[in-house]
Amino acid sequence: MDDKITRNKKSKKSHSRLHFESNKDMLKCKRSQVTIFVIIALIIVVIIALLFVLIRKPAVIISPTADPQAYMADCVEDSLAKSETSILNGNFYPNITDNFILYYGKKVPYLCITSQFYLPCVNQEPMMIKAVKDQILAQAKKDADRCFADMMASFRKNGYAVGEENMNLSIGLASNSVYSDITKKITVTKDEETRNFEKFSASIISPIYRLAETARNIVNYESALCEFNEMKWMMNYPDILIRRFSTSDQTKVYTLTDKVSGKSVNFAVKTCALPAGV
Repeated sequence: MDDKITRNKKSKKSHSRLHFESNKDMLKCKRSQVTIFVIIALIIVVIIALLFVLIRKPAVIISPTADPQAYMADCVEDSLAKSETSILNGNFYPNITDNFILYYGKKVPYLCITSQFYLPCVNQEPMMIKAVKDQILAQAKKDADRCFADMMASFRKNGYAVGEENMNLSIGLASNSVYSDITKKITVTKDEETRNFEKFSASIISPIYRLAETARNIVNYESALCEFNEMKWMMNYPDILIRRFSTSDQTKVYTLTDKVSGKSVNFAVKTCALPAGV
């Protein structure tokens, strides 16, 4: 009887050991499968990345002699984009040296300010749109002159006789774009072939006009009424997000953000300030 009980105990122990070993083997198997799946997934990701790099079209290099209009459009569009970035990053004034407040380490210009208590601020930039256009125009003229010179050099290098007149370049700001129209008469001749070019144009998608126009409207309200209701304004013009932060010296720092592009600009207003303790 005791031998039978002992045999049963040994059998149960053996069965338990086999069951444990079986579970252990199953866990190892599952871990191996997971590892294999992870490796396969990584291989697929690497293959997709390689295909993207190999299939992606190379950057198109526009020949100035084959398509002068496209070449100049590409040149001036780069200039417009560069100016937009510089103006927005510099809060309308990339080279500002005075009349600003530091806000998170960046210079934010006062577009409207007063040094006297109770009095409304004085608009520091009544011609805001023109100021923005003039900055873009100055940069575009420099870049267009350089690109025209490079284009003429390319024509001459390819055996063309070149004739050119003075350039007239204008900048326009629209609700969602910045554009440039260029007039410059160019004549190139090779053998018996003569080609004439005169009109060139370029444009980029940009919210800079709406940002500048919104800033101007805010300043007009602050200078006349000493306040601006941003919530009411955004109900009527929801494309620009307006945020206001008040500093300890009663300066209001406005942040305007275009909701589509995410591009933003800051400016400051100090108006109808009250004496300390009032």
